Amino acid sequence: MYKFREIPLTNNSISKIKPVYGFGVNDSKYKVTAKVDGKWVMCKIYRKWQGMLERCYSSKYHVKKPTYKDCVVCDEWLLFSNFKTWMEKQEWHDMELDKDLLGEGKLYSPENCIFIPQKINTLLQGGKSNKKSGLPAGVKASGSNYQARCSNGSGINIHIGNFKTKELASAAYTTFKKLRILNEAKKQPMQIRLAMENYVR
Repeated sequence: MYKFREIPLTNNSISKIKPVYGFGVNDSKYKVTAKVDGKWVMCKIYRKWQGMLERCYSSKYHVKKPTYKDCVVCDEWLLFSNFKTWMEKQEWHDMELDKDLLGEGKLYSPENCIFIPQKINTLLQGGKSNKKSGLPAGVKASGSNYQARCSNGSGINIHIGNFKTKELASAAYTTFKKLRILNEAKKQPMQIRLAMENYVR
């Protein structure tokens, strides 16, 4: 069970609280960083909340991950205590916060978010078109043919096959990835399984 030493804030600590990435309000009644067993650690719930805000509102983060530029956090979750209340009701240990399975991938909210294993998150995020080559996701030119490949979720590409056109290769990749998602879904708790099955419909 997750435990964090919640040290009550002092008046001096409260005076130092600033907006998080310009939007988040840290209304925590305790210090979000504390010394545990002689080491300074950050509250894991706060870290999840802070990371979510960073992805949506940090210009430095957008340089590395421009796909997050249009993402936003719902008004309710801009208040840390609201996010904390929601998160404490979830199965979140060793999981990642996902907004794609239940939503359209742009809004972080109680209705759109779910905690999923990192492997599943990587599987869902993988597969983007190659801007330099102009080829669809999962497709690579191979001589006069086109090769379809899909990541196994651990950084290794699985060879699907060679095809005469990029359209055929893309179709093969899409079908293969859909089957991978459905197979992985069978191993997950019911809530995640149903979300993954709906995702590929």
